[in-house]
Amino acid sequence: MKQPCNAHAYEQEAKERAQILMRLKAGYKPIYKLNNGNGATLCNKCKVVIAEGFNDEIMCNVCIKEIEVKLIDEDKE
Repeated sequence: MKQPCNAHAYEQEAKERAQILMRLKAGYKPIYKLNNGNGATLCNKCKVVIAEGFNDEIMCNVCIKEIEVKLIDEDKE
């Protein structure tokens, strides 16, 4: 059964986003800082607090979007 064009485009976009995030995470580790006894996870690029406590995120959504655009442009060349 064929998928509608919109579903196929959405699926392709999701695959591209997953590939970009995998490339992005390679070589980075989460930055943890203590914040008055509570841990905080910082963005690797702009150093803004992403989350209270410790998690595996490496960048904030703004920085991820910037890098996604850059990587997509590089792939087109």
